[in-house]
Amino acid sequence: MGKSSHSEVLGVQCRKALVAKISERANAIGISKSRFAALILEKWDREGAKPVSPADSAIVAIGGFYPSNQKPQKKTK
Repeated sequence: MGKSSHSEVLGVQCRKALVAKISERANAIGISKSRFAALILEKWDREGAKPVSPADSAIVAIGGFYPSNQKPQKKTK
């Protein structure tokens, strides 16, 4: 991804075991942990940005968010 006008830094804190998995997989393909995590998030977005918690599901269910690759449908009368 690199630095561009279309990207932004996101700092996260995760369980050590999860960071270890990310680190191992990233090292295996020669990229940084951060880049590997970004790939995970890009995949999540491409696949429809499905809810990740019950609260997130509730917000999506009431129309609070739309997947980034879909436009909200206009209501017809």
